[in-house]
Amino acid sequence: MLKLFVLATVILVLGSPRVWADEATQEMDAEAQKLRAQYFTTCGEDAFTKETMRGGQGAYMIHQYKELTVTTESTPLSQTDRLNGLAWKGVIRFTATAERVFPHGKAFKDVRDILPSADAPDVWSPWKEMSIFAVQVVPAEKRQGQVLLDQHLAKQLAATPCAAIPR
Repeated sequence: MLKLFVLATVILVLGSPRVWADEATQEMDAEAQKLRAQYFTTCGEDAFTKETMRGGQGAYMIHQYKELTVTTESTPLSQTDRLNGLAWKGVIRFTATAERVFPHGKAFKDVRDILPSADAPDVWSPWKEMSIFAVQVVPAEKRQGQVLLDQHLAKQLAATPCAAIPR
């Protein structure tokens, strides 16, 4: 009977972190899907986002992606992290196989005057391979019951309606 109790205790103690890790991963994956819906629109088979340029006097770029995927990568928590109320932390990574952009606004015309090789404004750029580069990497964590995301992304990217995407 004592052996059974000890075995059950060992399984419970060793199994618990894995269960917590699985719950944290599932929660992080759910947050990633919410973020995808907030910042990217799917039109047909492609994903689109509108990036507002800071200080660009109404300038923006619409990005079009082939095969956009979202993955999460957790970072092990230290004792200090746990003491500070972290339940999980890591990154949400958006990747794609190819991208093209549609720059719009006076800022892009000014850049083109200085740098003729820059993408022309109000015209889709040629497709570019994404290879090892991520479309976007968002640091994320859950601290004291609240999910916190890097706010830099929130200020620049937004899902855009399919009807608003230039052809």
